Amino acid sequence: VWQDSRFSGGAREGVAFTRSIDGGTTWSTPVQINGVPAVQALLPAAAVRPDGTIGVLYYDMRNDTADRATLLVDAWLTTSNDGVTWSERHVAGPFDFNQAPTAEGGLFIGDYQGLASAAGEFAAFFAQTGPDVNNRTDIYASVFRSIAGPVADKTRLTYRAIEVGATELTPAW
Repeated sequence: VWQDSRFSGGAREGVAFTRSIDGGTTWSTPVQINGVPAVQALLPAAAVRPDGTIGVLYYDMRNDTADRATLLVDAWLTTSNDGVTWSERHVAGPFDFNQAPTAEGGLFIGDYQGLASAAGEFAAFFAQTGPDVNNRTDIYASVFRSIAGPVADKTRLTYRAIEVGATELTPAW
């Protein structure tokens, strides 16, 4: 998984996913897997459970508003058994990304997010901004149990990955 703007023609980042089922000799065509493709998605992290369920933790801006004083971001966990159909759950947020420290000219919450598989469950580790001006970000963790089973949680969104044609590499890219 990685951030990629190919799905929007360079307008915004999405979360790209590809997989190999032959030890890395060949790879599937990248598909977009973030739940709301019309908004910026960033900082994905992936893990696979022993049962083959794929999990991807990422942030997106679907709950942002027109208020330029804030930049609202949420953390999401999307899972799939086949790499095509995905089911998403809210992890945390929204939080104000504008409160993040500045590093190298941009907002930076840190590169401390990750996803792990432990005892057949996903454990998400992620950063959020907070109100303390002396400590702009903190790290949190959540464990998600039994998320590959039947959908009983009405807050979960199920969707298919979005395919896109090949992108011609130009000097602009």
